[in-house]
Amino acid sequence: MNQNPYQSPIGSPPQNLGIAKPNGFVDFRPLVLKWEKYRLIYNAALVATTVLSLMAFAVNPLVIELWIVVFFGACCANILFMLGPALDGYLQVAGFRHRLIGLFIFGCGALIAVGLAALTISVCGLGLQS
Repeated sequence: MNQNPYQSPIGSPPQNLGIAKPNGFVDFRPLVLKWEKYRLIYNAALVATTVLSLMAFAVNPLVIELWIVVFFGACCANILFMLGPALDGYLQVAGFRHRLIGLFIFGCGALIAVGLAALTISVCGLGLQS
């Protein structure tokens, strides 16, 4: 009778789950570096959307209320951006290690952010024109 009665019937869990090291240490450095590259694309897309929306809706760029809204939106967008690497990291630790998962999360978040930026500028622009 060499079997341990307390041993799990499904065996031992895998030792290396993506960014987890065998000693239990989790190295998030590659994940953070990847998402910092995504942040550059994200912010460039938001700046381009904001500029194009300002031109499309003929909003006067000298109105201070507009820039308060743009600044607040930019802060919120960058805070919400951090949900992407957090979700990507949790999924990697949970065992979902495909590199396209992070790209999919980024793409969905960027599309939502670009849409909200265009909508915000259009609503703000229409409100400031009247």
